[in-house]
Amino acid sequence: MSPAEELKFATHFLHQLASQPIQYQLNYEPPLSNCHATLPPASRPFPLREPDDAATSPSAKELEINIKPLKGGQVFTIHSSRLEPIGDIKSRIATEAGIPIAAQRLVYNGKGLVDTKTLLDYEIVSGATIHLLKKPVAASQEKHEEAPTDTAHSRSKATHTTSTSPTDVFKIKGNNPAFWKELRELTGQHFGPEHAGVVFGEFVKSYHGLCGPLTVRERDALKKAEAASV
Repeated sequence: MSPAEELKFATHFLHQLASQPIQYQLNYEPPLSNCHATLPPASRPFPLREPDDAATSPSAKELEINIKPLKGGQVFTIHSSRLEPIGDIKSRIATEAGIPIAAQRLVYNGKGLVDTKTLLDYEIVSGATIHLLKKPVAASQEKHEEAPTDTAHSRSKATHTTSTSPTDVFKIKGNNPAFWKELRELTGQHFGPEHAGVVFGEFVKSYHGLCGPLTVRERDALKKAEAASV
């Protein structure tokens, strides 16, 4: 066989080998340098505990928000956590400015704020100004917000005669101190005394958002049930 024929044979043989599929044994482990797996994008993180330098600064825990009514009225300031739902802020505005929750529309940077979202969702920082628009509201709806429920019996009767929305279920459940007591015990078992209080506090803020817009009376009832669970 001539050298040219040997070269042709070797080239053909190598091409044949290269075209064969590679088969690994069951216990084969590829080297780490060949692994190129990527982690999924992280969701919005929040710390279980504030950094030491932030914990000593009151402004790091709460934001100072200016509320500016667009049609008359004086600008006033409220202090809020960055994770407080917009619905809770409306309840505080109702107490401060005397404007019913149903009549409020909050606008920041030209965007209407949704009750279930938080200040952090809209990247609102301390010192920011939120514009307050007063919407027309029916007298019956305004009266319904301000008037308390007569008795627990009437509330129970209304629950059975009308369809109960998820927000109503959250409100009723949140008024039960036993619910919050079981939650405190659960967080204590899983997170220990060092982090249980922080986790419980973050859950409370999120739970208020699930309840939707709260009147001052409803918000006070929730806080009373939470305090009774200690």
